Order: sequence, then C-alpha cells, then structure tokens
Amino acid sequence: MKSVTSILKEVKDVINAPDPTFLDEMIDNACRNQHEPDLALNLEIIDIIKQRKNGPREAALAIVRNVNYRLDPKTPLIALELLEMCVKNLGYPFHLQIASKEFLNGLCKRFPETPDTTKNKILQKILYMIHLWTQTLCLSTKYKDDLVNINEMYRILGYRGYMFPELKQDDIQSIMPISEGFLTQDEIEQGDRAILGAKLDELLRRGTAKDLEEANVIMKKMSGYVMEERKDYRKIFEKDLETIQNSAMVLNALIESRPSGLDITSDPSIQEALSKCKIALPKIEKMLSEENEEETTNKLLQANDAIQAALNNYDKYKGITNIANK
Repeated sequence: MKSVTSILKEVKDVINAPDPTFLDEMIDNACRNQHEPDLALNLEIIDIIKQRKNGPREAALAIVRNVNYRLDPKTPLIALELLEMCVKNLGYPFHLQIASKEFLNGLCKRFPETPDTTKNKILQKILYMIHLWTQTLCLSTKYKDDLVNINEMYRILGYRGYMFPELKQDDIQSIMPISEGFLTQDEIEQGDRAILGAKLDELLRRGTAKDLEEANVIMKKMSGYVMEERKDYRKIFEKDLETIQNSAMVLNALIESRPSGLDITSDPSIQEALSKCKIALPKIEKMLSEENEEETTNKLLQANDAIQAALNNYDKYKGITNIANK
C-alpha cells in the first residue's frame, strides 16, 4: 500500500500540473508523429506565441518537453527544429526563456555525466545550439547580461568533457536579431521598452523577493521616475546617424582605392558597407519627409547625400567593370 505521504505528493503533483493549453497541443502536434518538420505549422505556432502574453514561456517548456519525448525517436529532433525557428524569429522575450535555468536543465536532461562516445544526433544538435547561442546572442545583443545562464551551461558541459561542434557562418548570421535599418528616436525607445516589459513580466511571474526588487527598479525606469537613469535617445539617434554616414564614406574610400577593372561584388568589406547604406537610405528619406526640426533635418540631409553619392559611385564603378570584362 502507498503511504499517506506518497498519496499526498501525487495529489499535489496533479494539482500543480499545468493544464494543457491550445499552444501546448499545437506544439505537440507539430513535434509528434511527424516524419519531418512542418514549416507552415511552425510559422503558425510562432504567430500564436507572439499574440499570447505568456506565449514564449509556454512554448519553451512545451518544446523542451518534446525534446525529452522518448516514444518516437524523431520527435526530439523535430522539436529542436521548432526551437531553432523560435530563437530566430521571436527575439528577446523567447531568448529570456531559453536562458532560464528551468529550460536549460530540461534541454540538457538527456546528457549523461560523462560524454556519450556515440554520435547521438539529439545531443549533438543541442550542443551545437548552445554553442551557437554563446557565440551570438550572449556576445552581441544589448541584453546579453540576461543570458548568463546559457554561458554557464556551456561551461558546465565543457567541463564534463563534451566537445561542441564547429559553427556554420550562415547559422551565425541568421540567428542574430534582424536589422531594422536606421531607427528613429521613438523606435529605439520602443525597442528598449519592449525588452524591459518582457523582463518585467518574467520577474513578476517568478515572484521571489530578489525578482520583485528588480521588477520595482524596472517599473521606475519605465515610468521615468529615475530621471538620472533615463537614456538620451536623441544622442543615440545622432550617433547611429553618424555611423551610417561613416559607412557611406568607407564605401566611397574602398571603391576609390580599388584598381580599375577589378570586381567589387565579391569584396566582403565593400558589400558590408553597401548593405548598410541600402538598408538605411529608405528610412532616412522617410524621416526627411516627416521631420520638422531644422538641426535634425540638416543632419539627415548630410547622411542622405553621402549615401546617395556612395551608391552612385558604386553603380558607376560596377558599370565600368562590367564593360571592361565583356
């Protein structure tokens, strides 16, 4: 017979078990009894996650549950494909969840204390993803301080003797937050507030004394109560504008210094500067049509002229090169 203690524990576990949600069921359907990932269904799941207040957390836990599903060997790999898509498309709110100890411990639940000598596809995929996150999100995002648990899991696995697969350049580029081009002051501030809002929700959900203390600080920041900590978004905007103008100058300098007749379409430095200019130009033109402040208008005009000159110079050089190579 079971003891009263064990019965009470089972009852408590049932009471505390989360009710299956619509999102849980969709993720289970996407991961289980499938021969391969369903791209359309995965994209639909991502849209639903964006619409739900607790969507990122619900999704992260549902995915990691399927990573540890053992009745079908394909389910964990399909779940990891969905995880990969979520990391690429859901930004900070989801990145905050994959950096939680709860998620990371669940993700690495399959790992034995000593490295598995066989080439286990599931473990190799998880090692690859953790390695990728540490070399991208944990290094280059402005919220990297909130992702320290990922670095810690990377360190623990390395200490145990696990070897991390070499990263592909395409994966490194695709996982980084997508550039929105040049942002207005309002857009920069809105982006910061979205990050603070997602962090605030998570701190309030966890609800420990330390979390609530940090949540209080964030609420003061968001309300503007702590004036000395408010960012000067005008300065950030002007610095970004200066950076774009410098990119145009770099593009011009690289083209001018290149010997006549050489192909410029394969030069990575030129293509990087060109990409920055092309992304920024439409946004700057839109800002010029809406801006009323004279000083800002003048700075936008200077950047616009520099970019236009650089792009024209690029097209001119490219045209001469094409004629010479015929």
